[in-house]
Amino acid sequence: MKNQKVKEWFDRGKHDLDVARILLKQENYFDIVLFHIHQVIEKYLKGYLINKSWKLKKIHDLEFL
Repeated sequence: MKNQKVKEWFDRGKHDLDVARILLKQENYFDIVLFHIHQVIEKYLKGYLINKSWKLKKIHDLEFL
């Protein structure tokens, strides 16, 4: 079960990374690209922490994570 949750978070992160790459090719979308990069970092970090037996918390604070 833990491995599936880790994979889900990494898959979500990759999806946001793909979106950021697409938007980066456009002009005037830098704020949205940064939003998606923040999401990528958060999702990869959550996957990593879950893999290290961290209990998932609904939080969006990278500093806390």
